[in-house]
Amino acid sequence: MRSGIRGSFWLQDIRKSEYAGGILKGTILFTAVLYLFYESVIPALFLFPAWLVYMKGWAEDMAKAKEAEFINQFRDFIQALSAALKAGYSAENAIRETRRDIAPMYSADKRIMKELNRMVRQLDINMPVGQVLEEFSERVEQEDVENFVNVFAAAKKSGGDSIA
Repeated sequence: MRSGIRGSFWLQDIRKSEYAGGILKGTILFTAVLYLFYESVIPALFLFPAWLVYMKGWAEDMAKAKEAEFINQFRDFIQALSAALKAGYSAENAIRETRRDIAPMYSADKRIMKELNRMVRQLDINMPVGQVLEEFSERVEQEDVENFVNVFAAAKKSGGDSIA
C-alpha cells in the first residue's frame, strides 16, 4: 500500500464540496488562532505553512475515511456476489447481477459503483473475469480486495468451489 498523501488512490473520492468544507473549516480555525493569540492578521504571512500542514492532515484523514467507507462497500459487494454465485450465475454474470443488486444501496458516485460499472464494461468487451478482478485489485490497493481476488482466481483455475 502506498504511503503518504501524494499518491493516495482515495483522494479522488473526495468531492469538491468536501474540499470546500475542509478549506473553510481550516481557514476559520486558522483565523480564530490568529485573533486569539495575535489579535492581528499580519502573522498569517508567517503562519501560512501551519495552515498548509493542517490541510494536508485533513486530506489524509478524508482519504482514510473514504478507504474505510470502501471497505464497508466491498463487504456488501462480496455478500451480493456470493448470493449471485449461489443462485447459479457464472462469475461474469454474477458480477453483472451484483451491480444490479447493489445499485439501490449506493449512488453512482460511490467508489464501489464506479468499480462495478468499470468491471461490467470490461466484461462486455470479453475480458476474462480473472483479469477484470486482478485490475480491480490493482486499482484499489486494498489488502482485503487482494486476498479476495487471489482466492477467487485460485478457486476458478483449480475448478474448486468458488461459492464456498
